[in-house]
Amino acid sequence: MTRLKTITICFVFLFTLLSGNSFAQDLLQNNKFTYAPLFDNQVVLMKEISLNNADPNKSFQIVKEWGKERYASDPLISNIRYDNTNKEIIVKSKIELLLPENENKVREKVIMTYHLNTFILNGKCVFEVKGITYKLHNTKKSVKAEDTITQSALASGPQQELRINIQRSTFYFLNELADSLETALKSGI
Repeated sequence: MTRLKTITICFVFLFTLLSGNSFAQDLLQNNKFTYAPLFDNQVVLMKEISLNNADPNKSFQIVKEWGKERYASDPLISNIRYDNTNKEIIVKSKIELLLPENENKVREKVIMTYHLNTFILNGKCVFEVKGITYKLHNTKKSVKAEDTITQSALASGPQQELRINIQRSTFYFLNELADSLETALKSGI
């Protein structure tokens, strides 16, 4: 009986470990953001950037400078906080996204608000975006990314073309932002 119990516990542990690794693989998009995965029912876009520099303090200094350059100049649209202990910058920002042309040849605009956490951990820089919401023109209410850019939100329903265009513009913007951080880290500036 104890042998069967031990085998069962090992099997459950192994299954949990394997499913956790596949989930982490699903959440990380180290090349480009191409889909909107959910974590705890929230869209989380995450990328790991390898560091050329072995000194985490120097790498964090580069991340701080990158953050200041992009977010510290206009406090009305961005809020940035530095956590030197955890080697992390925390940003809340908004941007106006210009969407691709729709079927009527109109390029709509939406305001996207997002939270960006960028931190140094285990020889890597982690780029994490969550808390994404959109404010469509002529509406007062914001729409969550979970209801806009996930696979289930894009599957069908009203304004499907608009949601697809919002997803495209979101990924384009966030890929460009992550690439600029990676370039800064690789060049050591």
